[in-house]
Amino acid sequence: MSRLVIDDSNPQVQTKQEFQHDDGCQDMESAQKGHTVLAPQPSTDPNDPLNWLSTKKMTMLLVISVTAFLPDFGSSMGAVTSVVQSNLLPDGQWNIPQTTVNHSLVGNLFMLGAGGIFVIILSSYFGRAPVLFWFVTVAVGTAAWCGAATNFESFMTARILNGFFSTVAQSVRSILIRAAG
Repeated sequence: MSRLVIDDSNPQVQTKQEFQHDDGCQDMESAQKGHTVLAPQPSTDPNDPLNWLSTKKMTMLLVISVTAFLPDFGSSMGAVTSVVQSNLLPDGQWNIPQTTVNHSLVGNLFMLGAGGIFVIILSSYFGRAPVLFWFVTVAVGTAAWCGAATNFESFMTARILNGFFSTVAQSVRSILIRAAG
């Protein structure tokens, strides 16, 4: 059991709090304002996410938020464009039935789910940052491939691969945000 020892004689906010444990006392770091005891305790390593500057933490949050938004946006845009790509309009891009065009949407959605399993496995082996970087890089490439596709088979392959690689931020975002404290 632990108990917090508060010194009422000194009303100033301190950056260290004293906790008494069964095995003796130990100093615990608290947040800069002194209201919150940090658990886990930050190390002296500058690469420890708990020691990052607020700007670095906010940049990481922005990157993760944007990249986590893109897979769902990209998948939903595939549904919107299926009418233009099918033969429902006189000048349809692929001139094939809309049900066939929807195969690219279904493949993309399936890979958004299945790709997360591989992301977690690769992240635990190679680390979160390298996997995030390379997967987002390939996702951007497959998105460009979707735009440059000259036939439906190429487009569908690009959409399926885009679903696999763009799921990275959805899979590791909570781990990265939790690590950044």
